[in-house]
Order: sequence, then C-alpha cells, then structure tokens
Amino acid sequence: MVRSGAGVTILPALAVPPDAPDLAFLPLKGSAVRREVWMALPPAGEVAPAVEALADAIRRAAPATSGQTAWTK
Repeated sequence: MVRSGAGVTILPALAVPPDAPDLAFLPLKGSAVRREVWMALPPAGEVAPAVEALADAIRRAAPATSGQTAWTK
C-alpha cells in the first residue's frame, strides 16, 4: 500500500530495504518506541542440541526476559 501511495507504515530500521529509491524513509526522532521479540522453539524434548545452545546464548544475552513463561498455542 505504501508503494502504491495508499498508505504509510512504521517499521524497524532493520527492515528498511537498502535500495528503494521510490520510497522515503524518515526516522521517528525522540520516539519511545519499544517492541517485544519472542523466541520460538520446538516443544521441550524435541530441540536439537545446537538449537538449545543457540537458545541458551540468546537467553544469556537478554537476561531481563529469561524468566518469562513460555506462551504456547
């Protein structure tokens, strides 16, 4: 919709395409934007050792969230 001129969007800097000359990207200066990022894993007991090692590294890098209870559908 943005590209067609019928809308605007807010997106994280990581999602801004490196080459989009037909679009204008403006930073939201002074905003207190916050987002939650979730980690999706297979059920306990079905996680490969390499996946568990990566998940543990992510948990250590974000200790403020490591105590949260998993949400499952």
